[in-house]
This record gives sequence, C-alpha cells and structure tokens, in this order.
Amino acid sequence: MSGLSFDPNWARWIRASLNTSFINSLKTTYSEPGQIYIEGSTRQTNQFDKWIELRLTGLYMREESGYWRFNVDYDVLVSCNISPDVYTIDRMAGDVAAAFLSSIPLLKLGTGMGDDGSALGCLNLDTQFIASGIRINQFGLVMPNLTVNQASVEGRYWIILPS
Repeated sequence: MSGLSFDPNWARWIRASLNTSFINSLKTTYSEPGQIYIEGSTRQTNQFDKWIELRLTGLYMREESGYWRFNVDYDVLVSCNISPDVYTIDRMAGDVAAAFLSSIPLLKLGTGMGDDGSALGCLNLDTQFIASGIRINQFGLVMPNLTVNQASVEGRYWIILPS
C-alpha cells in the first residue's frame, strides 16, 4: 500500500451499515430480541425455534489509482429446529435473500468520534460474484444428533472510497 489515506473506521462502518440494513429488513418477521444476532455477540438460540446469524465472511480492500475498492462477502446463517413443516428453512432463506438489497447506504455508524451517521456512499450488490448476486446453500442437518436445520444466504457487496 503506497500511502494513500486509509481511514481505520471504514471496515467497522461497512460492517455496521450492512448489519443495520439486514436487521431493519428482517426485524418484523424475526421480532423477538435475540432471534437475529451478529456473529460474536452473546446469543441464546435455545430459546427459539428459528434464528438468524449475521456474518461478515470477508472484507477485501485494494488500493487503486487515488481510491480504495472494498469487496465484502456477507453471509447470513439461518437455523431452525426440525418440525413437521420441512419448508421452514426455505422460507427463512427466502426472507434473508429478500434482505439483500441492490444497494445499502454506507453510514458512519457508532458512538465514537466521527461516528455522526453521515453517508459515505452506497454498498452495491455484486452480480458478477454470483450470477444473481445472491446464493442460498442448504446444509440440512449438520450433525445427526442435533435437531437443527441450517442454510446460508450469501452475497458480495462492493464500494469505492476516495483516499
């Protein structure tokens, strides 16, 4: 990296903006506190029949001529207890896929200096990464002794920020 100005808050603001967008999109359907949680936070999934984990599985940055390009892989794990309705996991994956908006505002979110909620630009869904921009992976029962079905919904967002 040649010394272009890099703001150490960018990674946090990207994660916070994506998490906030997904929580806002999903909170009506998954309304109980703790039913949606961010990876790394305290959770008590044994209280729910279904729950969602928001995960950032990659933040890739590249310095280019006078700007930074960020690619971020966003992965949402959906889980539900086995029930007579075998399509619960599919409905959940569909709810999450619908939360992958084509663009999400990148906001300066947080409680520190400079975290004023102002916009830096938009994170854009990358349709070159996956043809549709979104991929659903069905895992089914991950371990035979557990009664939990799982799937993931993945997409990649990109943004270019000036140095």
